[in-house]
Amino acid sequence: MTTTERGNPFFMIVDKTPINNLVDPKRALITINSTATLKEAMNLLTSSHISSCPVLDSHGKCLGSIDFLTVLKFLSQAHINNDYGHKKNEQNKNEELKSPLPSDSNLLKTLVSDLVPQCTHLQPYFVDAPVSHCINLMTKVHRVALYRKNFELFTTVSQSDVLRYLGVVINDVRTGKQYTQRYKRDVLDLCETQLSKLNVFHTPMSLQSTATIYDALELCIKCNYRVLSILNPNGQIIGDFCVDKLSSLQPYYDKTHQYTLQDWLTTINPIRSADVSCIDGDATYEQAILLMLSRKTHHLWAVDADIKPVFILTITDLFKVLEPIDLSSKESYDVELGQLWK
Repeated sequence: MTTTERGNPFFMIVDKTPINNLVDPKRALITINSTATLKEAMNLLTSSHISSCPVLDSHGKCLGSIDFLTVLKFLSQAHINNDYGHKKNEQNKNEELKSPLPSDSNLLKTLVSDLVPQCTHLQPYFVDAPVSHCINLMTKVHRVALYRKNFELFTTVSQSDVLRYLGVVINDVRTGKQYTQRYKRDVLDLCETQLSKLNVFHTPMSLQSTATIYDALELCIKCNYRVLSILNPNGQIIGDFCVDKLSSLQPYYDKTHQYTLQDWLTTINPIRSADVSCIDGDATYEQAILLMLSRKTHHLWAVDADIKPVFILTITDLFKVLEPIDLSSKESYDVELGQLWK
């Protein structure tokens, strides 16, 4: 069944639920000041267990959102261009360029403000905007900003927040909460649809465990990927390489050509094969949502009977399944950026 035939079965609920209902009021807003260093930014993201956060200037103005992939691209380009004026002899230069990351700690002292042009734009919404307004946008971005009516930044809402909400809706339908029979039927129809029939997945990027960390970093930069699957000699998935773990690489920045992805799994970022979030290619939409929520992950590797990756499924893909909602005739809840900084 196509999305056109099905429509968006969640629309009746998501169009009536304010976005701020998805956020725990006790959850602290995590931000980084534009005067912080890249090392401080990476440490904050790592210690807070988040993949991105808003960047604020000295007046509290939100300049965008910083994430690990943005940092990786910046460090790599600055290192290759040698933008910081360090004069190296040809031998040292060639040796250092074996890594896309700098061994020079001065680069990690770069201010976050230098990355603002590359930072992701945070679409602003008022707190009473319906969830339906951000679901469409979250097929392109991972996070939106919520503002109070006095134009004060209240919090951010992530893809994971919206996914948890969809999980609650599905549970309510399953447990018999008062919805119309047609609504229940439409939701369950989508929930029970096999992932392979939804056509939202894409081919995974993979590397053998014998490949170097340098190879993985280069592939992530080139293809704009945050995660790669790591394969054993038989082509079976044994782990993944994620740029959101970039902080753990700091002691190895100048040695990424010397360490393999097997070293990544066993020494640098230890992980058991059982910890890899895999799902059967014939699993359903609902099973994918529940597994992502239980594993607290943003992606799943769909594998065949031989544990070989067939496709990768992300939260973005799950949102793409929902037919885009036409908001053209509805009240606008977008915050006008010009009014934020009067």
